[in-house]
Amino acid sequence: MAPWGFVGALVGAHAQKGVFVTTADFTASAKDLAAQDPKRVVLINGRRLARLMVRYDVGVRVRDRTGVRF
Repeated sequence: MAPWGFVGALVGAHAQKGVFVTTADFTASAKDLAAQDPKRVVLINGRRLARLMVRYDVGVRVRDRTGVRF
């Protein structure tokens, strides 16, 4: 679905906010569209998704730990 179609779906459903997630990245036009109303449309690209998964321990596991002494 194109981002403008997503925004149209939000409007049609009378939704307050929508989250659009991709494992890749968004086009400049999609980012511009979301920037017009950042409280309504949240874009999560692959890099941000990976960071969120690690931060909240969702679908990840520790394989190895390295300690550093100062």
